[in-house]
Amino acid sequence: MEWFAANSMTALPSTKGPQKAPETGDPPPLISTNWAPTTSEMLHPRNAWRRLCAATGCEICMGSFYRWIRTGRLYTVRLGGKVFVPVSALETLIEHCLRGESL
Repeated sequence: MEWFAANSMTALPSTKGPQKAPETGDPPPLISTNWAPTTSEMLHPRNAWRRLCAATGCEICMGSFYRWIRTGRLYTVRLGGKVFVPVSALETLIEHCLRGESL
Protein backbone atom coordinates (compact mmCIF):
# COMPACT_ATOMS: atom_id res chain seq x y z
CA MET A 1 0.00 0.00 0.00
CA GLU A 2 1.09 3.54 -0.61
CA TRP A 3 -0.10 6.85 0.70
CA PHE A 4 0.64 10.41 -0.34
CA ALA A 5 2.43 12.98 1.83
CA ALA A 6 0.30 15.98 2.74
CA ASN A 7 2.74 18.56 1.37
CA SER A 8 3.77 16.81 -1.82
CA MET A 9 2.52 14.42 -4.41
CA THR A 10 5.31 11.92 -3.72
CA ALA A 11 4.26 8.40 -2.88
CA LEU A 12 5.74 7.09 0.35
CA PRO A 13 5.72 3.42 1.37
CA SER A 14 3.32 2.36 4.07
CA THR A 15 4.81 1.45 7.43
CA LYS A 16 2.07 -1.05 8.24
CA GLY A 17 2.60 -4.74 7.62
CA PRO A 18 5.69 -6.56 6.33
CA GLN A 19 7.86 -4.74 3.81
CA LYS A 20 8.90 -6.42 0.60
CA ALA A 21 12.51 -6.18 -0.43
CA PRO A 22 13.05 -4.23 -3.64
CA GLU A 23 13.37 -6.55 -6.58
CA THR A 24 16.73 -5.56 -8.02
CA GLY A 25 17.97 -9.05 -8.67
CA ASP A 26 20.83 -8.65 -6.19
CA PRO A 27 20.82 -10.83 -3.07
CA PRO A 28 20.82 -9.01 0.27
CA PRO A 29 24.29 -8.34 1.76
CA LEU A 30 25.61 -11.02 4.08
CA ILE A 31 27.53 -8.51 6.19
CA SER A 32 25.94 -5.53 7.88
CA THR A 33 27.00 -2.29 6.24
CA ASN A 34 27.59 -0.73 9.67
CA TRP A 35 30.65 -2.93 10.27
CA ALA A 36 33.99 -1.99 8.75
CA PRO A 37 35.54 -5.15 7.28
CA THR A 38 39.06 -3.81 7.84
CA THR A 39 38.64 -3.53 11.61
CA SER A 40 40.86 -6.04 13.36
CA GLU A 41 40.49 -7.42 16.85
CA MET A 42 41.84 -5.00 19.45
CA LEU A 43 43.12 -5.67 22.96
CA HIS A 44 43.58 -3.51 26.03
CA PRO A 45 47.36 -3.06 26.57
CA ARG A 46 47.35 -5.09 29.78
CA ASN A 47 45.65 -8.04 28.04
CA ALA A 48 48.08 -7.70 25.13
CA TRP A 49 50.99 -7.80 27.60
CA ARG A 50 49.52 -10.93 29.19
CA ARG A 51 49.35 -12.65 25.80
CA LEU A 52 52.91 -11.56 25.08
CA CYS A 53 54.08 -13.01 28.41
CA ALA A 54 52.25 -16.28 27.78
CA ALA A 55 53.81 -16.63 24.34
CA THR A 56 57.36 -15.65 25.32
CA GLY A 57 57.57 -17.12 28.83
CA CYS A 58 57.20 -13.82 30.77
CA GLU A 59 60.53 -12.38 29.66
CA ILE A 60 59.17 -8.83 29.21
CA CYS A 61 58.19 -6.57 32.10
CA MET A 62 55.07 -4.43 31.89
CA GLY A 63 57.10 -1.22 32.09
CA SER A 64 59.01 -2.14 28.95
CA PHE A 65 55.79 -3.01 27.17
CA TYR A 66 54.21 0.35 28.00
CA ARG A 67 57.45 2.11 26.99
CA TRP A 68 57.23 0.41 23.58
CA ILE A 69 53.69 1.77 23.27
CA ARG A 70 54.76 5.28 24.35
CA THR A 71 57.72 5.43 21.96
CA GLY A 72 55.78 3.99 19.02
CA ARG A 73 57.68 0.71 18.72
CA LEU A 74 54.36 -1.12 19.11
CA TYR A 75 51.53 0.03 16.86
CA THR A 76 48.44 1.10 18.81
CA VAL A 77 45.10 2.68 18.02
CA ARG A 78 43.63 5.46 20.15
CA LEU A 79 39.84 5.54 20.32
CA GLY A 80 38.74 8.47 22.39
CA GLY A 81 40.79 8.36 25.56
CA LYS A 82 41.61 4.66 25.34
CA VAL A 83 44.51 2.91 23.69
CA PHE A 84 44.14 -0.48 22.03
CA VAL A 85 46.68 -2.90 20.57
CA PRO A 86 45.65 -4.67 17.33
CA VAL A 87 46.11 -8.43 17.54
CA SER A 88 48.04 -8.41 14.26
CA ALA A 89 50.60 -5.95 15.72
CA LEU A 90 50.88 -8.09 18.85
CA GLU A 91 51.48 -11.25 16.79
CA THR A 92 54.26 -9.46 14.89
CA LEU A 93 55.82 -8.38 18.19
CA ILE A 94 55.64 -11.95 19.52
CA GLU A 95 57.42 -13.23 16.41
CA HIS A 96 60.20 -10.63 16.84
CA CYS A 97 60.61 -11.53 20.52
CA LEU A 98 60.75 -15.27 19.86
CA ARG A 99 63.43 -14.74 17.20
CA GLY A 100 65.45 -12.57 19.59
CA GLU A 101 65.30 -9.51 17.33
CA SER A 102 65.36 -6.01 18.71
CA LEU A 103 62.47 -3.67 18.12
